[in-house]
Amino acid sequence: MLNRRFLKSLFFVIIFFTCVQVASADTSFTFSVPEGQGGSGNEFYHGRCVRVDVLLDTDGHDTGGADLEINYDNSRIAIVNDDCSTAATTIYPASQYDNYPNNHVTSNKITLGAYNNPGHPYNGNDSFAHFYFTVLDGGGDYDLDFEFTVGNTTDTNLAEYGSGNDILEHADSYTLHFADDNDIPYVNNENPANGATDVQVISNILHRLNDDDAGVDFSSLTESLTGANWGITNYTAGSGQISHNCHTTNANRVPYCDTTLNPTNNLYYCENYTVDISVSDLGNPTVHTLNNYNYSFDTESDNDSAEIYNKNPNDSAVGVSKDDNIIFNIRDVANPGGYAGTGVDISTLQVTVSAPDWGTQTYTTASSELSANPISVNDYGNVYDYAISIDPVDDFPENTVVTVTIDVDDYGCPTVNHQHDSYTFTTADTIGPVCKLFTPTPNVVNMGTSDNVTFHCTDSGVGVDIDTVSAIVDGIEYTSSGTNQFTYTGTPADYFITIDAVDDFSLEYALEVIVNARDFSGNASTQVSFGLATGVNGTCEVCQPCEKCEKCDDKKCDDKKNTKTIIKYENCNALKDFIKKDSDVVDILKAGSSIANTQISNITLTKINEFDVSSDTNLSIIVQDDIVIFEGTATPNTKVTLLIESEPIIVTGLSDDDGKWRIEMANIFPNGIHKVSAVSLSRDDYIIKSKFLSDFEVTRHMKCPWFCVLIIIILTIVCIILFYKYRKMIKKYKKLRKIRK
Repeated sequence: MLNRRFLKSLFFVIIFFTCVQVASADTSFTFSVPEGQGGSGNEFYHGRCVRVDVLLDTDGHDTGGADLEINYDNSRIAIVNDDCSTAATTIYPASQYDNYPNNHVTSNKITLGAYNNPGHPYNGNDSFAHFYFTVLDGGGDYDLDFEFTVGNTTDTNLAEYGSGNDILEHADSYTLHFADDNDIPYVNNENPANGATDVQVISNILHRLNDDDAGVDFSSLTESLTGANWGITNYTAGSGQISHNCHTTNANRVPYCDTTLNPTNNLYYCENYTVDISVSDLGNPTVHTLNNYNYSFDTESDNDSAEIYNKNPNDSAVGVSKDDNIIFNIRDVANPGGYAGTGVDISTLQVTVSAPDWGTQTYTTASSELSANPISVNDYGNVYDYAISIDPVDDFPENTVVTVTIDVDDYGCPTVNHQHDSYTFTTADTIGPVCKLFTPTPNVVNMGTSDNVTFHCTDSGVGVDIDTVSAIVDGIEYTSSGTNQFTYTGTPADYFITIDAVDDFSLEYALEVIVNARDFSGNASTQVSFGLATGVNGTCEVCQPCEKCEKCDDKKCDDKKNTKTIIKYENCNALKDFIKKDSDVVDILKAGSSIANTQISNITLTKINEFDVSSDTNLSIIVQDDIVIFEGTATPNTKVTLLIESEPIIVTGLSDDDGKWRIEMANIFPNGIHKVSAVSLSRDDYIIKSKFLSDFEVTRHMKCPWFCVLIIIILTIVCIILFYKYRKMIKKYKKLRKIRK
């Protein structure tokens, strides 16, 4: 527990200081000049502009008005406006009172009167007014004085609200010290500091200009930056490269200015720089100047090698087109920082490109395949960023790893920096297999009935997928596995395939071979499609009509029951597939001796189950009374098969070496519209498919036999005879009439 005597003593101490504080409070006018310029708070230098605040304390009293009178010595100060240059005729009142009717500045006195409207007393402690003056000499102390007598209402006073009595108790003077500036400015806070090393070339140059007395005249600043390679660059306060932030007081003094020099260009690497500064103060009447203050620092080394970036194809890229260019950028920049280095020495660039089965090529700026386009130039005038493009003469192989190795130097300092970069990419496999070297040779017409069909399927990329190889021979599909298989040897790069047909072929027989394949990337080969025919066997006999037509055998038709027609041709193309017992077919064959020279499977075809049937055959149809001619173009030496409706008739033939085909047949069609369709065998299900091509109209004209002509002649003669007999009868009739008369 606290000592009771101590608590009593503490109580009396508190009461004492409270009483002292209450007793010391008085109504008063005082001066406040807060921003001294020198070593003390009330020191001001010759020529400086000073703000003075006049403070009023009513000490808790309600007041109705106040009057202010200040005497001044116009030989030592000049009352000025807030621009610190023009002479003042009034000062600046505050707003405690409603009215300030008496506001004047004369040659030696400042007066200001104020009062409130009825019902608006003022009670408080605040600024009553302020004014400015300039210091006219440095001659020592100067007193700011109120003209004041206690209780006198004709000088500085404070009127009590209601009574009007002067209740002002104090109007205290304020002593200022005027001095001349005898010190020169100085510099500190240098950054980079004097003697600094490894300074970044993007650095600005910072420092502070100081003057503890009258202040810094920033407008007088001159500055230079010097280096052995840089040369010398001069700057002034008005230069766009110098920015500043000066601290300024109400006394119009500039105690310091923080200054930043931002050179137009980056600094040079490995350079020793000297900064030289000259600046004056705001001294009056004497200006003091700091001349040629200098310090130095060293910039950083360029020890970063050039960087390879924007690689296209990128490192480890796959599926790259084999004819792509090799593109990348080279830049010499600081790391970290990313700002320009000394530059890329493009004369040292060497790019080596290699790939299996392609070889190795080395490119420099002297190579026509390599282009180096400048992108950015550094402050030395050196290019520090290039865009490089290489267009090799030969395309790369498919599915091949390509290695790119890049070697290049920068200009560097103190020594050059070497860059060695190597990366790879893989080309795409975009070309399908090629099936070629067929035996028998495509489109021959004298193959043996038991000949095998052989060929090679090769792929320069990932290889042939043997499971996708499909060969259709005479409508039967052969694969590496399944019901009908071919045999093969070799590797995915080159398979040799042999097809031994299920059955031997007949003589004088036309067939078609269709081959497709894919590689392991899924690229399809170009479909191979061509015709073959077995050897000729002279002259064939076709019997019309008979229950079963046969060709090229020893059977003789019964001339009493059947008619026998001999058709000569080089190859009986697919007759056994299309000749029917229908006599119409035989009539077609009679009239169409050119049928052996024409065929249809590939006429710019529309796909039917992946097999081609087309309406774009350049088909021409000529209809005459006796014959109908179909002609057009197709793939050379391919089968041409037409279906004619409304009479269901099939005709077939081969296109020639130029792709032209022509089929002539007897016009056995009744009058009306007839349709022509292309016919093919579906690869998937071996079902005959058709595609409408065109239609044609048959309109027969009546023919008159020889006996019709004879009858017409006889009738004509009869008519002529009758005409002459008629004329004779008329003459006789006229003569008889004359005689009778």
